Amino acid sequence: MNTDFNLSWGFLSTAFLVLATIFAIRMLPRLIARVPFVSLDELKGKVDAREDLLVIDVRSAGEYAGGHPRGAMNIPVGDIKTRLAEIPEEDLATLKATPVYLICATNSRAASAARALKGKGFSAVSVVDGGVGKWRRKGYPMG
Repeated sequence: MNTDFNLSWGFLSTAFLVLATIFAIRMLPRLIARVPFVSLDELKGKVDAREDLLVIDVRSAGEYAGGHPRGAMNIPVGDIKTRLAEIPEEDLATLKATPVYLICATNSRAASAARALKGKGFSAVSVVDGGVGKWRRKGYPMG
């Protein structure tokens, strides 16, 4: 009887550990970014309504060339700080108030880029939840 209890307890604790790990992996980008996450549908609605916004695909140039949300510009996450330094201060002030939506493959690079932009004073930064693959699967326009 005690053996059955030990086996059940072992299984339950292993299952809990697996679920906790999956949850942590899923939530890590959100904790890192400290910015809102928006759904693909929400972003698509804003793009269709022609709202004043900026969509940045932070994947590598090769990934971007393989397909990206139509209208998104490519700034790989590793280049964000360098590219920001190239923008004249007066232009940067205007950009900092523009809503910026960051997208990548899985949210982790977009979350890192969001943190960098927030650190540079950007006030309206969001990460697009679901990534480019989900954008493609939904049949949304690709460039």
